[in-house]
Amino acid sequence: VMRLARNGLVTFTEDDGLEDTRIASVFEDVSGHVCALTSRFGNVLMHRFDGTKLVAIHPNLPPGIKRSWGWNQVAFQDHAREWWVDTTTGLYRFPSASGVEELAKLSPAAVYTTKDGLSGNEVFRLYEDRSGDIWMSFTERASLTRWERTTGKFYQYDGIALPVDSGPTAFRDDAAGNLWIGLFHGELVRYRAGKFT
Repeated sequence: VMRLARNGLVTFTEDDGLEDTRIASVFEDVSGHVCALTSRFGNVLMHRFDGTKLVAIHPNLPPGIKRSWGWNQVAFQDHAREWWVDTTTGLYRFPSASGVEELAKLSPAAVYTTKDGLSGNEVFRLYEDRSGDIWMSFTERASLTRWERTTGKFYQYDGIALPVDSGPTAFRDDAAGNLWIGLFHGELVRYRAGKFT
């Protein structure tokens, strides 16, 4: 992983505490700490930058649980300080935590699968929109699911909003509160007032 500083690039390696050099995602937690999710051998491993070096954290997951092959928007801490982690067997939701280090000891608050309303079990992308809802895409097929925070319900949009062969690969809100969804084969979808364009 590299950081662009005023005086140039700074590279961080195993010598700086990085236990795995295959970086799947770099993001900030709600406290502003830079975190990196790595993906070698499919293991779920996070790192937090402490200002000098990277500290490795192994989230408290059952043995054998593997990360999905998604990258970029795949794990994060939401505005309520809960952590969401993608795997090949479902979506793990951890309770509120002040820092990523707590994931090593906390038990998941929930594990969501197709039995709960997901479109698939292998999560490919994750995103929290401005209302606090969680959007996710899956590798099993081009599919999209939204978890509604106010009700705790899942809504599937398979075949309604997306071309059947082009899965969601990127999410972003705009200043007006519209959600923009980038698709694998180049299309762009806007979700506004409950409708897709």
